[in-house]
Amino acid sequence: MRLGSIVALSVALLLSACSDSPHSDEIVCTTQLVPGIVIEIRDASSGASIAETAEGEVIDQDGVQYAFEAVGDPVATAYEAPGVFVVNVRHDGYVDWSVGGVLVESDECHVITEFLTAFLEPETAP
Repeated sequence: MRLGSIVALSVALLLSACSDSPHSDEIVCTTQLVPGIVIEIRDASSGASIAETAEGEVIDQDGVQYAFEAVGDPVATAYEAPGVFVVNVRHDGYVDWSVGGVLVESDECHVITEFLTAFLEPETAP
């Protein structure tokens, strides 16, 4: 019985020592780059992805531009850039798409990615 009490006390002390570690509140950040904005680019009529030949830019409140040429869907841009953005998307044969006021926040380590879907309307023949 005495051995059981010693083992139980030892386990309790070990657990309390681990939980009271001075480093338990320490934040450890990764080295990965996180995009501020991820954009899916779609045909408004069909919903199909049309990202492969789209281009555009995101512009922050200070006028810094992050240009992109889409090579796939979705498009990721503004890596580790918090702020308020205007997002512009262009594609041949479609009406330009734009949205403002896109807020990208950050935590202790990285930005918190905002996900957008740009539905582009086909241009009408003149």
